[in-house]
Amino acid sequence: MYLSELVRALRAFLILGLLGYGASAAAVNHPLDSLTQDEYKSVVDILRKERRVDASAIFNYISLMPPEKAALADWTVGKPFPRKAIAIVGIKDRHYRAEVDLITGRLVSWLPASGQGPVVEAEMDLANAVAMKDARLIEAMKRRGLTDFSLLRCISLASGTFGTKDEESQRTFKTTCVTKRPGSSLEVPVEGVVATVDLRSRKVIDFVDTGVVPLAPDPWGHSQEQIEARFGKRAGGAHKTVMSQVGGPGYVLDGGHLQWDIWRLNFSTDERPGVMLNNVEVRDGGKWRHVLYEMYLSEVFVPYSDPSQGWYWRTYMDSGEYGFGASMTTLTPGVDCPPHATFVDSVGLNPDGTTVVRKATICVFERTDGDPAWRRLAEGRAATDLVIRYASSVGNYDYLVDYVFRQDGSIKTRIGAVGIDAIKGVAATDMESPTAQADTRFGTLIRPNVVAPNHTHFFNFRIDFDIDGASNSFMKMKMVPTKVDASANVPRKSIWTVAHEVPERELDAVTRMELAAPAALGIYNPNVKNALKQNPSYMLMPDGSAAHSLLDVNDGPVKRNAYVDNQFWVTPYRPNERYAGGTYAMQGTGDDTLKSWVSANRPIKNTDIVSWYTVAFHHIPRSEDWPVMPAHWVGFTLMPHNFFDHNPSINVAPTTPAGERAHDQH
Repeated sequence: MYLSELVRALRAFLILGLLGYGASAAAVNHPLDSLTQDEYKSVVDILRKERRVDASAIFNYISLMPPEKAALADWTVGKPFPRKAIAIVGIKDRHYRAEVDLITGRLVSWLPASGQGPVVEAEMDLANAVAMKDARLIEAMKRRGLTDFSLLRCISLASGTFGTKDEESQRTFKTTCVTKRPGSSLEVPVEGVVATVDLRSRKVIDFVDTGVVPLAPDPWGHSQEQIEARFGKRAGGAHKTVMSQVGGPGYVLDGGHLQWDIWRLNFSTDERPGVMLNNVEVRDGGKWRHVLYEMYLSEVFVPYSDPSQGWYWRTYMDSGEYGFGASMTTLTPGVDCPPHATFVDSVGLNPDGTTVVRKATICVFERTDGDPAWRRLAEGRAATDLVIRYASSVGNYDYLVDYVFRQDGSIKTRIGAVGIDAIKGVAATDMESPTAQADTRFGTLIRPNVVAPNHTHFFNFRIDFDIDGASNSFMKMKMVPTKVDASANVPRKSIWTVAHEVPERELDAVTRMELAAPAALGIYNPNVKNALKQNPSYMLMPDGSAAHSLLDVNDGPVKRNAYVDNQFWVTPYRPNERYAGGTYAMQGTGDDTLKSWVSANRPIKNTDIVSWYTVAFHHIPRSEDWPVMPAHWVGFTLMPHNFFDHNPSINVAPTTPAGERAHDQH
């Protein structure tokens, strides 16, 4: 085990004695462990004790304040460590930022926040209530024949930022509605009606009704009962394949610490990014070597490309505005994860400061997909991977996020977009309808009276490499077309060579990936050499996940997410630069985001640096997306490059003819 029972008990005794608020022993294994229920409660209790909050306060966000990185580098098991939390709290018309010391039980600071906190469900419910009482909305529904409001459901979402002066003093939501069809439990959009609600004034400050659009007659559904009623049982389907594990798991999971094969790491959860990887190390012979200090999903930006009144504002920042961690959902054995997986709960925050335990939101499992780790003629080894997976349900989309650790020393990150297309009501019932061309100018007709608008998914990851230590450099290996010199006396005319480029400063490192100008991107340690006197590095392999933004850089939503214009950025490590879209994404202006930090053009050579990579895909919807879309996967790989002296998977245990490992390597 990672910690002996004696050390664990001692650490629990020390921390509980110091804390005085009853933090659970699970919180003390590592300085970067997730906040516990007791720690969440401590933050709230301390703020109430200091008379900073009352029953009307909304707790938008509480997160661990990471300790100083330099101090953590010297920490070993058994030593005490700091434990602080940051809270973003809404009180009346303002948001406040509190810093709380969980060890001493002291409020360190309480200041007005420099932006607005994330959206919480209670605020969306309040905006709904305000909108549904508005006489204009009631009348608009009557014009559509919708008088039974028990069939109506309204949804209030962040309205975005477009540079108007009023936005500075408002907290605005756009409210739209869906309705159930007679005899069905499912819902269809009520198109053309949008109420803009300012929560600070509790008023509808703008109302739009662009005209009556027919309601979709058949909303479909995707429950087993609904599928069988429409299609019957599938004939001639694939035979069931069951993944199982011989001899139980090959990994050891102790709280947030995980060890498997040549890997060991910690993982934690946060209400904003979801799962975070910490202190990732790989075993090279008898030595553990550092690869990553931290990696997590920094922001998810989903702008829709429909300029109509009901859609132009749909430019969601799913992580910064709503919270990927706050949206984590329970994983189902045999569907989301193999039955043999280990399922892990996560702790979350309610707007009133109470906590919630989200059951089975993370799964950890080993798998083999039938591919070899390596082979040569009749000799080879089967590959096994270790997967850490979670799923977040944000609006109409579900997202699966995988961190996959491989026996060849690589780490693969995968994002699976599933769920339901956001849909718009239209008059067209097929592509020969009179309005079809106009109705589908910005999307695809996927059912009668239903269009799914075009949009793009951007996923930005913050990757803090520490390759054999904190002092690293960024390297571009540009692949250059090269003519063969006549003096070579061979019939070849062209080859390609590699030109190494090591940017000195941030602006030089900003990289837009182009197929016509291929380059490998890597982080290396210039102070360490392998047996061949090469500097160890890890390369980022895009795996086809790079997509360029097609939006104007001066467009309001893009100003808040300007990192999308280039796929790869490098910054010097700063503890407060954690999210590419800024600390305060809700109605943010882009003044404190990745692009604004990089404009300082700070040195990045042979120092502690952070990489930022954006995975993206443009989504042109299709009829096959209905009624629930097939999973669409994108991702990237972190691959060792001159890090090991040989293929680290060379000594993976061989398998018997039955497919079992010949011996145990754990």
